[in-house]
Amino acid sequence: MVPGVSAAPGDLDRVVIGYEDALDELTANEKREFFAELDASVDGKLVEITERAQYDAMNGALLTLGVFVLLALIAALFLPKGKSADKQHPPDPVKRRFDKRSPYPERGT
Repeated sequence: MVPGVSAAPGDLDRVVIGYEDALDELTANEKREFFAELDASVDGKLVEITERAQYDAMNGALLTLGVFVLLALIAALFLPKGKSADKQHPPDPVKRRFDKRSPYPERGT
């Protein structure tokens, strides 16, 4: 919070949302001017908030990625393995016979 200013959490949320909406409507030059006029302590807090948000977002993304990798590894355990998969599902001999045929029988290749 800003030193010397007290506000209810609901009021603070409305102020922050109002600033966000206002910043969305500003041009790049107006945004530069706005941030240039900020007090150094407020600017430091904005940098701190931004860094924390980036850190939290990166942690969330890495956690999500880790969960997906773990699930993929668990799913891989249930895949059929090597020759036992061929015994469970042997190749179709009719299809195999046609696979060995030459693509151009008239040429003899």
